[in-house]
Amino acid sequence: MYEDDAATSHDRSKDEMAKLLVAASLNEEVEIGETRSTRAAHQLMSYSLSRSLSFNPVDIDPSASGYTPLVAYSFTVNYILGVGSLGVPYALYKAGVVFGSILLILVSFISYVTVMWVSEATARVRDMDAKNSKTKLLRDPFHFPEVTTLCDRFMGVVGAALYQVSLLGLMYGGLLGYSQVFVNSVVSQLPSTLACSSTLVAVVFGLVVVPLSCVGLLAPLARKDQPKAPSIFGYALLTTTCFYLALSLSCCYYFGPKISSSVNLNWASFSWGIDGDIPIWAKFLSLLVVLFPALDTLSVFPLIAITLGDNLAASLKGRVVWLNHKRLVCRLIASIPPLIVAVLVTDLSVTLQFSGIFGLYVAFITPALLQLFSQREDPRPNVYSGRFSSEGYIFAVLGFGGVALIIAIVQVVYNA
Repeated sequence: MYEDDAATSHDRSKDEMAKLLVAASLNEEVEIGETRSTRAAHQLMSYSLSRSLSFNPVDIDPSASGYTPLVAYSFTVNYILGVGSLGVPYALYKAGVVFGSILLILVSFISYVTVMWVSEATARVRDMDAKNSKTKLLRDPFHFPEVTTLCDRFMGVVGAALYQVSLLGLMYGGLLGYSQVFVNSVVSQLPSTLACSSTLVAVVFGLVVVPLSCVGLLAPLARKDQPKAPSIFGYALLTTTCFYLALSLSCCYYFGPKISSSVNLNWASFSWGIDGDIPIWAKFLSLLVVLFPALDTLSVFPLIAITLGDNLAASLKGRVVWLNHKRLVCRLIASIPPLIVAVLVTDLSVTLQFSGIFGLYVAFITPALLQLFSQREDPRPNVYSGRFSSEGYIFAVLGFGGVALIIAIVQVVYNA
């Protein structure tokens, strides 16, 4: 049960990192990189929210260049689907197909509710500060405060620090997991006589992803398409949930007790129902399935490394004034250490366990606390208030997140 909960919590934490995409797409100031995960929630609706505030936003050219909703949807799905999905079928089988499926749907729903809570807390703090001429939150009508700023406002310095540390730990864990998947998958297909194969594969992987981690993200989502941002994330989350269920149920039905903790490895010796010698095309398909997660990391690793590097750069702002090219250096710091650790630590389950601990705090506990404290300070409803805004639901999510966090910690201690 411990392994099942850790795999599920890490997989849901991917949703939090996925929110980065829409956050970055709606924020054109390249300076921002402090917490680009849950803050995507309140930036999803920047266009509609600005109309509910007491100021008149400046005119914006709706034809401004940017990528389309389809591209934003594709990137969001790519963010959510990661190495955690490889462990979902195994976790679902161990937990029980029915119970595991219900839990997966429940966690997906809670993830969307927490997005709305962050949106509600952001609308609340902007409404409270709209008439304050000294506030720094409204320098730009379309600039929304970081989640760390919200935590500092409603939860104090300690709350902001806990969120920042949890987010950094979550992203470092994700980068390490991607590195481990690539190295382990490729090494498994290399001759055992090849010396220093892990180091060689890690170097090749680094030569590809590190340069990509030093460039900027794509242009922001076009202004005329920003009202569609809530639907983009909603449909992306629905897509990934359906994918998890389809993958897990089919693999549980076919492989049964032989299902691997990383389900792609079940295809390493897959015969495709052919007796005797397996043809070349079948071996090629098996090789493709085994190595596909490694190929997928080539596209996701740079996106997360960019986010983590920008987070580190923002946390050092005003402290390390002597360092030139701070953003570039921080992105290198974000992308290189996971490659080194992946050579030394090959057990992906350990990475998933630690990432799950950080992910639970980021995904469930922080949004619930923001909603609780912000609502107590200003109980007036806003455009994002709804049936799930009451304290009963907040305490239910806090209880769920707290129990899951305890299980994840016990799992790490038990397996230590």
